[in-house]
Amino acid sequence: MNKFHRYDFATKGYISKLKEAAEGTADVADLIPASASVQDALSEIRDLNQQDREYVEATAAYIKSLSDVVKGRSADTVDEKEAAWAVARRRVIVEAPVGGRNAYDQAA
Repeated sequence: MNKFHRYDFATKGYISKLKEAAEGTADVADLIPASASVQDALSEIRDLNQQDREYVEATAAYIKSLSDVVKGRSADTVDEKEAAWAVARRRVIVEAPVGGRNAYDQAA
């Protein structure tokens, strides 16, 4: 398990809530604890390398585009932001390099 798993779990939950709110099937008030969970998980991450930063930035951009949809703003870039997030997530979460973060987690 790498340092981003808690963050990844929190962001996926928040993204799910944002999509539900955009569809009108969830209360906007449900977004507050989900957002706080993302911020809390992110605050625990230290020592970001370039791919880590790209993942965090892509996640923030995707969340912002979904938030804009919830707020009734343009949804033009949601698919583009989602694709960029998926690529960055795959590099950091799914294809995490052996020996890098994995060795760190095993040592902890």
